[in-house]
Order: sequence, then C-alpha cells, then structure tokens
Amino acid sequence: MQFPIKMLLLAALCTGWAQPAWALGVEAAVNLWAPEASGSFGYQPVAAGDGFDLEHDGGLGRENNWGGRIKVDLPILPDILFQATPMAFSGTGSKGDTFSFGGHTYTANTALNAKLGLNHYDLGLIFGVPLLETATLKTLNIDFGLVVRRQEIRAELAQPATGQFVRVDETYYLPMGYLAAQVRVLNKLALEAELRGLAYSDNHYYDLVGRIRFYLPGPVFVAGGWRYQEIELDEDGIRASVKFSGPFAEVGVGF
Repeated sequence: MQFPIKMLLLAALCTGWAQPAWALGVEAAVNLWAPEASGSFGYQPVAAGDGFDLEHDGGLGRENNWGGRIKVDLPILPDILFQATPMAFSGTGSKGDTFSFGGHTYTANTALNAKLGLNHYDLGLIFGVPLLETATLKTLNIDFGLVVRRQEIRAELAQPATGQFVRVDETYYLPMGYLAAQVRVLNKLALEAELRGLAYSDNHYYDLVGRIRFYLPGPVFVAGGWRYQEIELDEDGIRASVKFSGPFAEVGVGF
C-alpha cells in the first residue's frame, strides 16, 4: 500500500519536523523455536485406536524450527502482520497394536518411520486500542484483530518391513481471532503476550506466545519466551489431537 506522502509532509510542517504523527512503523524479526510434539494423529480411521501417538509410536520429539514475522504500522489504517512458522518433525518408533492408517493396515511391534509437517503462514489486520498507549505513558499497549492462517499439514507413515506407506497432504485456511498485550516494565524491558484462536464444531486451534523483550541500542531488540499450540481437528479424514510446546529465541529490528 502506497504511503500518503502529502500527509507526512503536512504533519512534519505542523510539528516543526519533529516525529510525524503519520509516521510509518516497521518491525521485523527472525526466531528459532524448539517445540516438542505430543498427541495423536490419525488418517481415515476405522476403529477408535487407529492412528499413532506422535511421541511414543512415531518417535517424534523436540525439533528446531526457524520462523519470522513482520508488522507494518500504517497511519489510520489497520496494521498488517505477516508471520511464517515452518514446523517439521521426524522419528522412528513402533506401536504395540495393529492399526489402520489411510486405509492401510500396519503391523504391531514393527518399526515405523514417521514424518509430520505443519507449516503455517499468517496474514492479519491488527488494531490498537485507541489512545491507550498515550494514556499510560507508553507503558501498556493492547492490540486485537483478525488473522487468516494458511495451515499446511503433511504427514508420512512408513513401515519398511511390510511395505506400507501413506502420505497425507492437506491445506486449510483458518480465520483466527488475535489479541496481544505489551507491558513496558522498564525503558529497555517489555513483557508481551499473544493469543490466536479458533473454535468451531468439535475442532479448535489455539496458539499462545509469552515473550520477554530487551531493547538494545538503536533499532535492534532481542527476545525469548515460550510458545504453545493445541490443535483438535476432524476434517477430510484427518483426526488429530496434537500439542506443540517449547522455548524460542528471537532477534529483530523496529523503526
């Protein structure tokens, strides 16, 4: 979206070339998240016990995943948020019972090679609570809005000894509510929390972030915290009840 140059010039003239009221702000960051996978994943189940446990049957554990985000603060209009979170897990395990997955029968107590990817990409329109930051002398800020998440689910389950192999590949577009708060405890230190969420029928998707941010000299900041995701999904043959939780570290710049 093209920035209104005439408004910027007018604001600058009115404030004697101080920081303009219509200033455009940009914040960008990259992060490393190390979530641990847990829960169960099934595809075209026939019986209640079909599918596999991510941790115990599939051997999926903690993995390091790189991601990034960028937020553009637009004058008057809603802010724009984009965030990318690739997630990939792989492992080897076995299940004590025979089970069905994707119409194939997997033998009990036989090695399984499992892979699970849940890449997601967010595009959001974000609003700030009017005048709250000014009224609290820049110590409290609350944002809310709507995020559309493109969720890519890719899973593979192989059993080399029996020749069984199933691949799952589905993509969903999910509208999620967004709520965030930042408390500036010190000049160089802030506490932040974010919530994205969606619930419908028997499905739900919650994504929570807790972050401590340290401002370095200049536009640079570093942050660290914890991220938790919980997904209950029963769509297109996928029956999943999974959780991803772990620490993350982040470095970014803001202008």
